[in-house]
Amino acid sequence: MANSYLEAMVREFLAQEGHYLLVNNLLLGAILPSAANQTAVEAYMKRIGQGPSQEHPLFSWENFVAHPWNVAVVRILNQKFRTYVLQNALPKLIQLLGPSGPINPSALDLNKALDEAGDTKKLIAEKLENQQSRLCQA
Repeated sequence: MANSYLEAMVREFLAQEGHYLLVNNLLLGAILPSAANQTAVEAYMKRIGQGPSQEHPLFSWENFVAHPWNVAVVRILNQKFRTYVLQNALPKLIQLLGPSGPINPSALDLNKALDEAGDTKKLIAEKLENQQSRLCQA
């Protein structure tokens, strides 16, 4: 049950970032607005490019999740997710962690709480991989 809350938070975050469409939207022909420029990805691989933007990391849907560009995107998204939780979803995180007595949100160690809730980096990568496979099927 707790993991499903975390998954829902990650999906919501990825949708907000433009990296995730629900199945219904895919069936309606919606497309993801965010896709890395393949020339930028190739330049990054040749060590002459900057890599994914910290502010707007774009996933390379043409490459596997384990591709170095996408690994960098997942790392950036994981950091952005932690900020997102702090700004938008802290009550959900507290609910996810369960009733262990009164929790003072200002004293909550966000990184520790997220680590206890689950491996968010792995979850983000899995959600992007799932989205990628659905895009290939659509």
